[in-house]
Amino acid sequence: MSVVGELTLGWRLRSFVALHSSVSSFAHDAGQRTFATVDGPVTELVFGRITAFDLVTARFFVPVPGRIEPWGEVGVGVGIRRGPFSVERQAAGLARVGLGVDFWLAHSLTLGISSAYRTTVIRDAVGHGLRAGADLAIHW
Repeated sequence: MSVVGELTLGWRLRSFVALHSSVSSFAHDAGQRTFATVDGPVTELVFGRITAFDLVTARFFVPVPGRIEPWGEVGVGVGIRRGPFSVERQAAGLARVGLGVDFWLAHSLTLGISSAYRTTVIRDAVGHGLRAGADLAIHW
């Protein structure tokens, strides 16, 4: 489990489709090492991180009347992985598919709940992740 911070900017093309790009950062993997001190052995746990750039994501809205707006999305991007205890950075390929629903609280404010599946490819390794979250969005 990891806490994710994400910033997204997008444009609503029509009432049923929007495009957006985002940047996020999240813990990806963990490593531990033990070393000796005068007080005895100490184990250190360090997390690797991925900074993800979702370059293009298309979000499709279900046109329903009212203040509730269901949606689905699909997107691709790139990322940078910094592994635990590593100075070297690695490139990552990213893809995601998500579902959610937005609740309009005011003319330009929504609160949403969402879930997204993300595939991460680093060299010849493929990883899978599932994100569940709450989103606060300002529209103008």
